[in-house]
Amino acid sequence: MANVELTLDDVKQIIDEPEHLEWISFCGNYGEPIVAKECIDIIEWLAEVSPAEFRMHTNGSARNEEWWWDFCKRLHGVPIIINFGIDGITQAKHELYRRNTDLQKIFDNAELLIGAGFEVEWDYLVFKHNQDDIETAKKMSDEKGFSKINIISTERFWSKDALEYDWKGEKYKLERSTHKPNKKQLMRINNPVVNQINCFAQERQEVYIDCRGYITPCCYLGMYLYSSQQNQDGKFHSQQELIGIFRSMNLDRLKGNLNEVVQDPFFSWLRGKHLELQPKRCQAVCGTEINRKLYNE
Repeated sequence: MANVELTLDDVKQIIDEPEHLEWISFCGNYGEPIVAKECIDIIEWLAEVSPAEFRMHTNGSARNEEWWWDFCKRLHGVPIIINFGIDGITQAKHELYRRNTDLQKIFDNAELLIGAGFEVEWDYLVFKHNQDDIETAKKMSDEKGFSKINIISTERFWSKDALEYDWKGEKYKLERSTHKPNKKQLMRINNPVVNQINCFAQERQEVYIDCRGYITPCCYLGMYLYSSQQNQDGKFHSQQELIGIFRSMNLDRLKGNLNEVVQDPFFSWLRGKHLELQPKRCQAVCGTEINRKLYNE
């Protein structure tokens, strides 16, 4: 996977009417927002030229204290919420999913931001190995000054109940939480009953812009545009269908000025397909309850 990122100049080319923006979220579909060299520059410029509110999702471990101090100084007063992905109350439990991160460093960075007056939330993805620590995590969140903790059901498993991976020569396994409802149940993968597709991107009038400047309605579609260029064929029909759609297109149509790209026939074609309950991936995402991410309290 190549290291690619948008620069401030790229963003200015894509978004030439920032005064109309209401909400901007920085979230790595295949990466980490704070790794981008001009991350602070981009947020700073957008905050100067738009009335938008901001949210940034980060693992919180990729930068040192000096970088975060610069973030605090330059973005003080900007309406931004920072979500730290912390998936365990110990280093061992946290890193089972978030490899190559340092839990204490993450808490230190969060403390710095909170002390500087920023609103910081804790995102806690629930797996089997950390599901019994939720109450402890909630207590820690309060003690450390997070504005809230989000207990989140994860879609990482799709139809499986476990994922195995290798890390530094050792084998590890992530298992689906047994708490209900989980994403497998919300998506009704084994018995889908879908009467309509309510496209959340269309409803919110939002788009997803990836690190190379491609513009799609949402990150769920954007990830398969990326797969179509990386010789990834997908394991399921719904994935293969979207990858095939993007491979049949001239993808340059989906790059460039935002106002021009969203007028491309691809967007109106997709809205028409939704009336037919297609594509299958859109049916799975916006025809069920996958976007209900939080567990009920």
